[in-house]
Amino acid sequence: MRHYIFTLIFSIGLFNAVETFASSCVVGGSDFETSNALFNPSLSDDGEGWFSDDLDQLLKSKCGTSCDYTSDVEAATLLGMASGNVSSSATLTAEWSDYVTKNINNTSKGFAGIVANPRTISPYFNEGSGSNQFVIYGNGQNVSVLTYSVSGLVPGSSVSLSVDVYNLLSPDNLEKALQYMNEGVADPDDLETEIKLGRRLSYVKGELDPFTAPAPQLSVSTSQPGGFGGAANRKTTNKLDWGESQTLTLIAKADNTGNVTFYFAGTNADFGPLSLDNLRIEGEFEPVIRVVGNPCPQMPAVLKLNSVFPDGTTYSWNETSTGETSEDQSMIFFPPNPDNYTISCTVFLPDGCVATATHNLSVGECCDDGNGNPMALTDIYLDDFGRFSGSTYYYRDKNGNEQTVKAKEILVGNGNHGYSIDDQLNRGAAFAKELKYSGRNFRNGAYAIATENAYNSPATMFDATGEKGGAFLQIDMKGDDWMDKVVYEQEITDLCPERPISFSAAVGAINKKPTSGFETNATIQVRLVDSKTNEVILADGTPIEDTYVLDKVGWVEPRKTYDFKLPEGVESVKIQIISKEDDYKAAQRGDIALDDIAFRVCTPPKVEVVASSKTNDLLNLCMGDDLVLKAQIKAKGYFEKPIPGYLFQYTTKDPSDSSFDPISDWKDLGDVQEDDEYTIPDPANHPAFENVERKEKVRFRVVIGEFNYLKDQRALWESLDEMSPCRNVSFSTIPVEAALNCDLCEPVEKASIISADPSTLITTNNNQEKEVVLCPDKVANLTTETFMPTNPSVMGISVGPNDEPRRYVASWHKGSKKASGVAGSGSATDNRVSFYNVTWKDADWYYLLVKDIEFPNEDGKVCWRWDSIHVVAADHPTEKLINPDEFCEGTLASEPIKTIDGFKLDWYDGADSVRAKSISEPVVGAVTQGESPKSFWYALNDEKTGCRGDMTEYVVEVQSVDEPLASPITYLKTEVEKGNALKPTEQTPNAIVGEPSCQIVWYNDDETGPIDEADATPTSAEVVGLNGNLTKKYKIKQVNALGCESEFVPVSIIVSGYPAPTVKDFSVCENSPLLKDTLVATTNGVDGGNPASDFKLVWYNSKADGTIDDSQEFSKIELSPTIQKASSTERTKKYTYYVRQRLKSNPAAESAPVALTVTVYTNPKLAMVETAPKCLGESQNLKEMYNISIEDCEVRYYENGTPTTADVTEAGKYLVTGSYVINKGEADEQTCSSEEEELNVVFHELKADIVGSDKTCPNVAVDLDLDLTLGGGLAESDLVYSWTNNSNNTKAKTKTYNTGSAGLNNAGDLMKVTVEVSSAACYGANAVKKVKEIVVGDGRLDGKIKFSEPDNTQQLSDVISANNLSFNSCGGVVTVELSDVANKNGGTYTLSGTETGTGSFSDEASGATELNLGTGNYTVSYINECPTRFSFKIVDKSVSAKSNNEALAICENEKWWAQIVDLKGPSNTTIEWQHDGQVIPNQTGKRLELNPTKTTDGGVYSFSLISEGCRFDGQIADGNELVVYAGVDLTLSTATPVCGDGEASIKIDVTPNAYVEELDWSDNPEGEVFGNMAGAIITPVYNGSGESPITKQYKVIAKNQYCAAIPFFIPVEVHKPLEGSIDAPSQICENDLLTLDASSYKADEYEWVYENTQTTFTDPVLSFVPEPELAKFTLHVTRGLCEAEDSKTVEVVHLPVVAQIDSITYKTVEIQLDETNYTGPYKYVIDGKTDDPEVENNLRTGLSYATHTLMVEDSYGCRTDTTFVVNTPGIEIPYFITPNGDGDNEKFVVKGLAEGYPDAEVIIYDRWGKKLAAYRAGDDADWDGVYNGIKMPATDYWYEININDLDKVYTGHFTLIR
Repeated sequence: MRHYIFTLIFSIGLFNAVETFASSCVVGGSDFETSNALFNPSLSDDGEGWFSDDLDQLLKSKCGTSCDYTSDVEAATLLGMASGNVSSSATLTAEWSDYVTKNINNTSKGFAGIVANPRTISPYFNEGSGSNQFVIYGNGQNVSVLTYSVSGLVPGSSVSLSVDVYNLLSPDNLEKALQYMNEGVADPDDLETEIKLGRRLSYVKGELDPFTAPAPQLSVSTSQPGGFGGAANRKTTNKLDWGESQTLTLIAKADNTGNVTFYFAGTNADFGPLSLDNLRIEGEFEPVIRVVGNPCPQMPAVLKLNSVFPDGTTYSWNETSTGETSEDQSMIFFPPNPDNYTISCTVFLPDGCVATATHNLSVGECCDDGNGNPMALTDIYLDDFGRFSGSTYYYRDKNGNEQTVKAKEILVGNGNHGYSIDDQLNRGAAFAKELKYSGRNFRNGAYAIATENAYNSPATMFDATGEKGGAFLQIDMKGDDWMDKVVYEQEITDLCPERPISFSAAVGAINKKPTSGFETNATIQVRLVDSKTNEVILADGTPIEDTYVLDKVGWVEPRKTYDFKLPEGVESVKIQIISKEDDYKAAQRGDIALDDIAFRVCTPPKVEVVASSKTNDLLNLCMGDDLVLKAQIKAKGYFEKPIPGYLFQYTTKDPSDSSFDPISDWKDLGDVQEDDEYTIPDPANHPAFENVERKEKVRFRVVIGEFNYLKDQRALWESLDEMSPCRNVSFSTIPVEAALNCDLCEPVEKASIISADPSTLITTNNNQEKEVVLCPDKVANLTTETFMPTNPSVMGISVGPNDEPRRYVASWHKGSKKASGVAGSGSATDNRVSFYNVTWKDADWYYLLVKDIEFPNEDGKVCWRWDSIHVVAADHPTEKLINPDEFCEGTLASEPIKTIDGFKLDWYDGADSVRAKSISEPVVGAVTQGESPKSFWYALNDEKTGCRGDMTEYVVEVQSVDEPLASPITYLKTEVEKGNALKPTEQTPNAIVGEPSCQIVWYNDDETGPIDEADATPTSAEVVGLNGNLTKKYKIKQVNALGCESEFVPVSIIVSGYPAPTVKDFSVCENSPLLKDTLVATTNGVDGGNPASDFKLVWYNSKADGTIDDSQEFSKIELSPTIQKASSTERTKKYTYYVRQRLKSNPAAESAPVALTVTVYTNPKLAMVETAPKCLGESQNLKEMYNISIEDCEVRYYENGTPTTADVTEAGKYLVTGSYVINKGEADEQTCSSEEEELNVVFHELKADIVGSDKTCPNVAVDLDLDLTLGGGLAESDLVYSWTNNSNNTKAKTKTYNTGSAGLNNAGDLMKVTVEVSSAACYGANAVKKVKEIVVGDGRLDGKIKFSEPDNTQQLSDVISANNLSFNSCGGVVTVELSDVANKNGGTYTLSGTETGTGSFSDEASGATELNLGTGNYTVSYINECPTRFSFKIVDKSVSAKSNNEALAICENEKWWAQIVDLKGPSNTTIEWQHDGQVIPNQTGKRLELNPTKTTDGGVYSFSLISEGCRFDGQIADGNELVVYAGVDLTLSTATPVCGDGEASIKIDVTPNAYVEELDWSDNPEGEVFGNMAGAIITPVYNGSGESPITKQYKVIAKNQYCAAIPFFIPVEVHKPLEGSIDAPSQICENDLLTLDASSYKADEYEWVYENTQTTFTDPVLSFVPEPELAKFTLHVTRGLCEAEDSKTVEVVHLPVVAQIDSITYKTVEIQLDETNYTGPYKYVIDGKTDDPEVENNLRTGLSYATHTLMVEDSYGCRTDTTFVVNTPGIEIPYFITPNGDGDNEKFVVKGLAEGYPDAEVIIYDRWGKKLAAYRAGDDADWDGVYNGIKMPATDYWYEININDLDKVYTGHFTLIR
């Protein structure tokens, strides 16, 4: 029976359930321990151990043939709930050597596996966690090296993960490796100093260098790397330095089905080596009860939990009304009546977590057999489309077993993502060809199986039964032409006619009614039809055919059920979903759902089997235990005709495995019996357990039926599977499991043997088990007491002679008693004490076996004692102090708590526990803001375990507030006189600038206050009689949200009688032509006083804080792009200047200064973005092809000077420019624009057509190809192909396609082949999709053919479909018989060939005829749509010949021959020669040649010709004898080829027969042959031309007195010796290309070895860039048999390295080089001046203030270029001088002027412009206030400083004070 069975869930009341859940439970994880111990050798850290040259052989010898170095991650012992599953995309086969040499990219899959000791992979590794761990390396960026899923959690609950991550690369081991590599090396030049680690990393003695390879990082995420969700929930380790470890943690949430999956991946392609250990996942588990079957009275309802829980979990089931209970993992409940029942299950996990699930079971009526006997309601077909648990999809196979496949993420809703399955279950054939499987995105024209509807966010439609994680089918019809089209079709086979059937299905819409005017989303029809006739099935005369108008989201309710019987002859039906609308082109149209397709029938009553044992747990059975199997059935009446029979069976295989055979794999425990119980009294000796390992499960079931039927009709009921509706027996559906778990031995008392030395403390835990708590850096030193207990008899062992106890040996076993034992120290047979040391990494249970050395004893029993101890690995303390909250400097009220209960804290001043100094507990309040954040470090000491934690940082952060910026605030006297002056910050809004988050607070000038700002506003009373300016002074500070205050800042409020000039801020684009001339301000007149023309403008710069810099006045401020530059990082840059107006006639009469701001706007910058080509027909958005530095710019595009839009459809070059407007709408409106950039737009063209036949014969596949048209740079290698067909789902990813023959079986069959051709640009809707239809003809002539012929030893029989048969004839008449011919089309055929004619087969039934034919080609033709001919041929293979021969009397060793002539017959005729009637071996040619002849060769010679069963015999010389007289003969040894260099020689051995009297070697080249009667030494010399080998013949002549002398030739192949040299420089510079040319050798093979890295090359010319070192190369060349060696050493000179360029004094620099690799003397060329006489001096003076170029050249000519800047020095002009003789400020001295600008000119004027002094700055002639010997009066004087170097003049005034 072919059908699909999915999870059966009865819809009534299933999810009306209540659960309680447990929190903080271990729900998953692993210590990566395996059931079989992995190889963990103990080797010494020296050249005899880990660093041995023969490490591989050493490890193999220690491992032996049976141990495992590594294990797949799936072999890991998992913690928590067994729902957790673990997998890896990497491989166990990758080698460390591969990782070192390969290029790792983002898709690389390297090594991932469980390893006990990482050093077995590479001795450079450390031991990681010290126990089994998961090791990874060589994996690409974001490749999931480990995936772990947990299900059965509380939906939406928090899940925490922690895992220890270790960097395995050990610098210590690398250093030791170098040490042992160099043992015994005397020459320092030969010392190894570097170990290449691959890619960008190597170890150079003492350090990892260069450190360009990033330290590896590992991330864990709940989203697939590169998949949906990105890094929204991801945690990454810090960069793990070599040898370091970290604990990685992540807090996640279970999804709405209670699942979570964690993905581990590296963050870069240089990933590894790392290891993981101690993976722990904690969360809240929630058991959910699921029901299998349709419960009804007296039928067993099987209740199961949705998850599998760890070993040691116990269960408590209870049904409230009946009181039935169970303590098994599942419960079998027989409901007594139709009713509602409440069933609960409490789950007790081993770690103490407890949770309860409750289920309300609704039980309806059963059907019966018509005689009142209840029967079961069985879903013989149920497709509920499975369920999802995280990324795993669960479904039921045809046998009812739950199977899984991996699911894919799919976009649903508005950006949400869920899971869907691909077409793994071959569902695709059920859908219309217009529908395709939805991959990553649910789209139009697609179908998908998912958990929520695709078109609502959040989703509003789920599984039709409401099951958590339940799935349903979703279909989105696209386009039009859907009317009456079958959208979905599924066939149900092997049904029973006249058996009552109930059919139902859930249908609905996954999208709402559209807004585009349509009244429906879709209209569909659900119907049931006969598979053969396609006629609709009737239910009580009514067609099972309903139409549904779908106009809203959700399932159609109520669901309709049809009850019917199939008519006779109908055994299979089809359910069809048919569209009843045509057009679904509009949005929100054609979106339907389907779920819970159910066919339910009455079947024999259900039966289950239970098992029990009175003495032990079912999975821990042993000798003496019993195992009782009992059938559970209440409704036996159906089988009592006359009595029921029971057949109990077992299997050692898993019935859920797809390879399980339900007939052959179930074995009978016994015969069919009447008793419903079967007992296995001693499982350990029962055949069911005979071939299973310890703890391997054996499964049992029961079959019930009427006794005689069950016994006698076995073949019949076995042919029907367990779900067949036609069966009359019942099978228990859930097999029970049992296993052996014991030592088959004599039980003995437990003896206490293990103890420890005084350094190790043994305690007893709550279970009275021995325990040692071990810190990571400690060792448990275990030992034993004396092996012999006080009373030897308790060991079960007799004593030896003289009452001496027998001798014992001890072995220690890690993890389990089954683990391999290791002998402890001191365990020799004469020593009764054994010592064993356990490190923290090896902490585990340890079992000590003490065993009689002479076991087994005479009675065959083994005598031993076991003891055990648990070595517990205590972790370093991980608790942490909470860092204190931020506080204001100096204000902390009290010290925070710095203690942790149960721990002692040690404080340090640094993170390095070795170098850091111990300090007292830090005082947090003493930390200042200048130190913030300040770090202290502490280590925890666990007062319980004594373990010490890692150094932990304690961070103190302190806040303080900077002073606000303040500038003068000005008022006009007339404004204040009116009495309504504004507040200061309103009067001049930008005068005070503080932090936006802070508040400005006002104070009096003496810092009293605070005061209200209004109190600082000037009043009219204050300006009465005011002449000049009134200045009021105040202080301000700013306060932040934390309450921290700044220092006081003075603020001046100026009331002036003179108006300030009118200014306007100036805004301009960078590099604008408006940046010219000078800043503008307008003087203002005084009302009723001086006009504006009486005033002049005085300008000032601003200080760095924006306040006025009144130390220097200017008559103007110049504008220039070189002065007012744009910012390189911000959109604007502001320049602030100040201006006041001053009476020309009275310099003291001046206004308050006002600020003027120049704002320079940055022009936008365009950066091009590399963009992949689009597909022809798409549009390219030009915005994707660039980035612009300013986002809100207006961007314009041009094609050939014409403006265009951002979306273009034609390839070509486009220009883009960006701009924005400033001062918009004002007179000075400007546009800031970018430079134009060019965009190159490319479109790929893709066209394809299917090429191949559209017709074929039955069962003949068709080969198809594609005719491609490509353009726009698209190459054929860029294409992706996807072929399939609608008949057999044969798929292909290549350009060519073979359809396969399935589905092309019968005449008229139609196959539709579909191909999709896509590329990176042309995909999805832009991919090319083509369809080709192939039709099957009637079929070839089918039958048998037989050929026979008299006197022919061969016959031929075959089927006539084997075309082009050939029969070999011996020249007679061949009888050809045709028989059993089909496809005759009336029996007439036509024969064409040597004989022709038309005939008929003897009759239609037998299809036989007989033909008598001669040689020739024949064709039997018939009428058919398929190829219409069957061809065969009869070939003449008859043979005949004559012969001739040499004389019949010859001398021995002379040549004699006979040959066959005039041979007539086939070319493949076989020739056989005979001597005196015996076949001569290996003689099959036309000529028989005896050379040399022997005396025994005399006799009669004959021959036979054989061809394909035909034979001809002939004699030589009419049968006369050949006579051979004795002669000379030699036996020569074979001469092997040799290199002809005049040195290699060959020894030729010669064995003459008795007739040889002389051997003559003289006829050979002189000096090459030295011979005698025993042989010769030949030393060949090559004398050929060219390079090819030559063959030289060496001659020896054998002579005697009877026969002629005979020459013998010895051929020797001589190869030309190799000559040549390596052409290469002796020196090159670092980064130069090195070329080595050895082509002059003209060799066949070249093998270069770059000795520095042991890298090999095979080309004659080698070119690459070597590292800066002495590059050593060796060369081995071969040609033929000749070889040569050569070598070359090239010095790769380091480039000069400029360490730094120091500025010594003004215009003087010192160039310092890094002389680690000294290659001097050096030349220093500045600004290209190679002829500078100071070129070899690194101290350079007289440089200009500018950027200079520097080229450093060493003695080898190697150069390095760089640039440096000689900065402009600043000067400081004094504000006053006091020439009073006190030594301070005696002269007008401009600091920095003489040193930086000695040529500057200084001129001093009095206030009337009279020149008082003029001097050159470098002349040491400062002015001391004296003019012509007269001391000048105290007043202001003016200066002018002209610096020609800068082309700048400084003017200003200073005060002379006396």
